[in-house]
Amino acid sequence: MFALHSSGRFSALLCPLIDQCALPNCIFNHDPIKPDNFQDDFPDRESAKRRKLQDKPEVVPAPRPKPKPFTGSLTKAVPKIPRPGVTDELKLPSAAVKQTISNVSTIQPSISPPPLHRSNPSLTPARKESLNPRKLRKDPAGHATRLLYLQKLHEGMVRLNQEVSKATDPATRALALTDAQLITMALDEEEKIATESPVVYGNVVKLRMVAYKKMTMEQWTKARLEATTPKLDSAHVGKGEGPILTGLTARQELSILPHLFAKQDGLEKFGYVITPPTAKEIASAKAGVESSAGYEQCDRCNSRFQVFPDRRREDAALTAGEPCTYHYGRRDRPQNNRLDASMGQRDTVYSCCGESIGVSAGCVTTDTHVFKVNDIKRLASLWQFKHTPPNDAPTDRAVSFDCEMCYTVHGMELVRVTATAWPTGAELLDVLVRPLGSVLDLNTRYSGVSREQFLGSLPYNETSTDASNGLRIVRSPEVARDLLFSLISPSTPLIGHAIENDLNVMRILHPCIIDTALLFPHPRGLPYRRSLKALTKQLLSRDIQISTAQGHDSKEDAQATGDLVLVKVKHKWREMQSDGWSIVGGQVTAPVDSKGVAQQGKRDRAYDL
Repeated sequence: MFALHSSGRFSALLCPLIDQCALPNCIFNHDPIKPDNFQDDFPDRESAKRRKLQDKPEVVPAPRPKPKPFTGSLTKAVPKIPRPGVTDELKLPSAAVKQTISNVSTIQPSISPPPLHRSNPSLTPARKESLNPRKLRKDPAGHATRLLYLQKLHEGMVRLNQEVSKATDPATRALALTDAQLITMALDEEEKIATESPVVYGNVVKLRMVAYKKMTMEQWTKARLEATTPKLDSAHVGKGEGPILTGLTARQELSILPHLFAKQDGLEKFGYVITPPTAKEIASAKAGVESSAGYEQCDRCNSRFQVFPDRRREDAALTAGEPCTYHYGRRDRPQNNRLDASMGQRDTVYSCCGESIGVSAGCVTTDTHVFKVNDIKRLASLWQFKHTPPNDAPTDRAVSFDCEMCYTVHGMELVRVTATAWPTGAELLDVLVRPLGSVLDLNTRYSGVSREQFLGSLPYNETSTDASNGLRIVRSPEVARDLLFSLISPSTPLIGHAIENDLNVMRILHPCIIDTALLFPHPRGLPYRRSLKALTKQLLSRDIQISTAQGHDSKEDAQATGDLVLVKVKHKWREMQSDGWSIVGGQVTAPVDSKGVAQQGKRDRAYDL
């Protein structure tokens, strides 16, 4: 029996149970007996599988679509303004290329979307909290004890708030808080006591409970007014929304400015231009551009791409290459935490989308790459730098100015310039500027200039002061520079933040500059600079540049820069007074020695690099 089974003799016999057989490994045959002349029309399973794979049509991946050439983001034709001193002949496209240019479809402007995660707390709705003590790393008392103290604090606040809400004076009633605000206020105060005074937590919180129990409505109202009114900081005069008081007249404030001028020596290595490039240097820069065949490095994603300033003949393209994908936000490195040793170092993320470094190539995609030119000689090869010419400009003011830039086939060019009088803040100039090269990206996120604003602006007219139709536009950067030159002379203090960028984009050489990036230096020194937004928030308690959709406002930036200089004037005058300076006959007068010789201040070296 076993010999038959081992040799497979039963495999030739049909199973008696046939389909009713439930054995997983039956020794009998379950295939019906076929006649000798039977021809199997169905090959075995392996053959069928092989034929199925052979007959399966080969899947050929679809060819990757060729990227559409970037021919510009503006639909309105921008005439090219001939530049004085440039004798290079323009290569006109053929008739076929002209027809291609005329048939180019409209391409939407490259305006980046807002960030996915908002970092500004004022733009994020407040989280509604319950009357439950917040979790602390080190609890000064048990949860039940903290909850009891918190409820007592809240009861005292509710009593006072109800009295305020029933007051007859509308101004007093306006100080009343909502239920959610009262809960948050109680949580904040209990948490502050628990973290700042953990050893004597019970004593301190009981004293606060008694204080709220004895507090009158007038005392509560006064405390609420102090909490909602910005305070002037003696160390940073100018905080708050009120006027910045220096204790000096406008003429006296102007006399302080020469003590804040940036010393010219040593500024060249940080991007400031003191002398214009020579003709030989400009020729060398032009030769370098020609040898590069238009290849540049993208200012956003660092990839290499090609630029065609006079458009490519085949398809009228301005740039070649794939679309640009990048992160527009800065890299936020998390602060050190005690838990890092056990839980591991937290990832550095982008402020624009909150993604960790290396997760993706970017959160924003634009139609084309862009680039920026930093070489001074190459900037001068497009149009030369110029010293501020002598001018009968008013001497009773300084000028604070700010520029906005866009990306063109020549790099970053001027697209808006704003100038205000200092210290009054009155507007002197605010115009849009038509760049010399074709626009690749208006850089709306930072420039604040939209496609509709740029294309719909009317030509600038000095005799027209009507601003109902928005900003006017001048035909070239040279015209904008001449307009600014008409407002200043070589001795006029010119105020700006990181002013070398504004001076370089306008090709201006000016001897009397005041740079707030130098007045309020970064702790690590140059080339690091504190941002205008951060300085304005810290010293003026003012939020600027908060819109990610509309971009920056050069007028707002110019006024903020001027106000920061007022803060510095206040501090500088205190230093000068300690050195013996005084006001005599309405004039700021230097101290004199025993021989009657005027002595200059000793603290000007702080602005000498």
